[in-house]
Amino acid sequence: MSNNPFEDLSSYLESINASYESFTPALTHLAEDIQWFDSHAQVMQSLLESKELARASGADKAALNLLDEIHQNLLLRTQNWDDTRVSFDDLKISMIRYIGKDVASRGLLPPPLTPEARVALQDALEKMQDYVTRVSSSLPENSLGYLRYLIARCLDLLKGEDVDLIALRALSTQVAGTALGLGEHIQDENERNELWSHCGTIFRTWIIPMLTGAAGNIIAVGVQNMMLGS
Repeated sequence: MSNNPFEDLSSYLESINASYESFTPALTHLAEDIQWFDSHAQVMQSLLESKELARASGADKAALNLLDEIHQNLLLRTQNWDDTRVSFDDLKISMIRYIGKDVASRGLLPPPLTPEARVALQDALEKMQDYVTRVSSSLPENSLGYLRYLIARCLDLLKGEDVDLIALRALSTQVAGTALGLGEHIQDENERNELWSHCGTIFRTWIIPMLTGAAGNIIAVGVQNMMLGS
């Protein structure tokens, strides 16, 4: 997957069209070395991320309706997937790409993750994981448990060659927001500052390359909500 779910979705739909087969065989063709239902999950993930970003960008009703239509076609709730061929209009696929370009112009897509940034992000997450694994129980257990879960999810994403940057950005910024809140309960100043420095690495990965527009607002709101809940 790329850093642009609209492009991923468009490519998936074009591949389904090119198979000229019913839905299940088309998904099997798309899957290559994974199960067909896993390929369907990938398509749906790209679709759902596209819908979320389109709504966040203030896309008009026609754009949202188009994505809803694609959603319905991909579900085939009342039809046999083995017997029904699914195809998508080329013009609608082009419109999906156009929506993606508009979203990108508003700064809502994550920047490409350079090898250096990936190493720095993974290092920060692993050090945070090490800390929260051995930390004393004096910290709020609910927040601590949630932070462990978020970090593990991020590291799982980073293990893959094809990283879902939308999901990684969302989860890692939640890690930073949760850790910032937990830092207030850490008595040792050096430990607290070290944890917060890892938060800074995460924020620098995503926010500094795209401080303008709604992107910063989306991340800031997510972090603020996490801190208010801590």
